[in-house]
Amino acid sequence: MAKNRNDLLTVLEQLSLNIAEQVVVDRAINQLKTTHESEARVLGSLQSGFRGLALQQKLSEQGLAFFTELQKPDFARDNAVMWSMWLGNLR
Repeated sequence: MAKNRNDLLTVLEQLSLNIAEQVVVDRAINQLKTTHESEARVLGSLQSGFRGLALQQKLSEQGLAFFTELQKPDFARDNAVMWSMWLGNLR
């Protein structure tokens, strides 16, 4: 998805979605700008919000495309987490 907080913020600010989806996106923008939440927490919040909308069948085509992009694995990050956990267990 986005490489850093500013990239994620830029992507979110450029989205044009339906009202229900925009509420989830606006909450994420607020988390990044105001409360300075970590990107991982904001992405988790976005996934959770869009998952709820998907279950209610309230996603537009653009919202579904964005949700699909959110769900794609990030192999670089996942491998880094796996290795750090594995190395941490060696101590």
